[in-house]
Amino acid sequence: MEYNQRTMRCTPTILFLTFFLISLGCSETSEKIPQILNQDVPVANDTGASPNDPDIVDPCADCLPPFTCTEAGECIDTSCIPACQDKNCGADGCGGSCGACPEGELCYSGECLCAPDCTDLECGDDGCGGSCGNCANDQFCGDNGICIDEDCTPKCAAKECGDDKCGGSCGSCPPGEECSFFGHCDPVSCQPNCDGKECGDDGCSGTCGQCPGAESCGSDGQCIPIGCQPDCAGKDCGSDGCGGDCGTCSSTASCSSNQVCVDSVGCADGQRDGLTDLNHWPTVAACKGTFGFMSLRAPRTNTACGNNLGNECAAPEDLCSAGWHICMRNGLSNDLRFRLTPAECNSLTEAYVAASNNCSNPNNQNPNGPGCDTTEPYGCYSTGWCSAPPVCGPHETSHCAHAIWPNQTFIFGKHTGTTNNKGCGHISTSVSYGSQGKLAGVLCCQD
Repeated sequence: MEYNQRTMRCTPTILFLTFFLISLGCSETSEKIPQILNQDVPVANDTGASPNDPDIVDPCADCLPPFTCTEAGECIDTSCIPACQDKNCGADGCGGSCGACPEGELCYSGECLCAPDCTDLECGDDGCGGSCGNCANDQFCGDNGICIDEDCTPKCAAKECGDDKCGGSCGSCPPGEECSFFGHCDPVSCQPNCDGKECGDDGCSGTCGQCPGAESCGSDGQCIPIGCQPDCAGKDCGSDGCGGDCGTCSSTASCSSNQVCVDSVGCADGQRDGLTDLNHWPTVAACKGTFGFMSLRAPRTNTACGNNLGNECAAPEDLCSAGWHICMRNGLSNDLRFRLTPAECNSLTEAYVAASNNCSNPNNQNPNGPGCDTTEPYGCYSTGWCSAPPVCGPHETSHCAHAIWPNQTFIFGKHTGTTNNKGCGHISTSVSYGSQGKLAGVLCCQD
């Protein structure tokens, strides 16, 4: 079959050659025949394609094991073992690569090395510890890498930034401004902002990145799964889990770890009366106000009160803002210990108490006898040896001076006798003790 096809294809060519040879004459025929017959003559086939057409010739026909034909039609040796040991870049010996060098570096003997860059430079550092050239004796190298005449006079008249034409600068612009062609600092038309974002608008009609196919970009610039269901149950602020937010807090509040807006002041009347530096004491405050005899752990009524409001509190903890509580109402010393130092506590000029005993002995037991028990959580006795609450400000020394801070824990009240039924569980701001003065208020700790 193959022979017949070739015969059919060659027939027109032979007829043509015969006619051509006759026209040349016998004297030239013997010289022309070998040249003409050796020429490649395109021959049409049934499809109109050349015999060398890829649709006709299979480039992988002769590619046999251990060689493999790639999709690109290349026959490669698959038995080859890449040699990349001790190499970070370059060829692996099998047609592949051992890696690529980062921008600014070149591959040399399998190692990425610094690539010198002297583009548009006449002198100065080449970026790799080398030099881009030396200037003439009567020149110096400017900051821009150009050789400058030593007698060059900087031209900075009426300019506040840009090139001084002598290799130096007339100044730089502050953030948010850029140097104009005339050497003036002008506001930047737009500054892209992608801080904390992995996708979405950069604020300048650009993008901060694209999310993969199974994710979409949330309003906070984070990639989230498509079909995500926002969750804001019990939340005032922070992320909704789907790229959005559950709200924002006021200027005087912050979003807590459990996504509740927490007042940063800590006192319900909006004013701290002690520990007033919010940056230094962000989670503890001294709040002044009045309340009648009751437990320091009485449930709050959520009716704001305090010295700045002029009303008496229905419960001591009403002196604390929402998201805050009277320190140590859980009976744990850690609730107060790490929020301020003993010296900072003692620096207050009025007495502010925490909602706790100062020890764990039974209320009728003198710690001087069996010793001071500081088993936590502490209770909140109305009376007894341990019932005097820990205090910041004017104080008396406690039998249990290590209840909160080792040997530096002090109390409001008397450590002798039964404190006359004026302990943590039954106390009022009307209580006064000699040099300690009257109880001013409570210590409030952020939840």
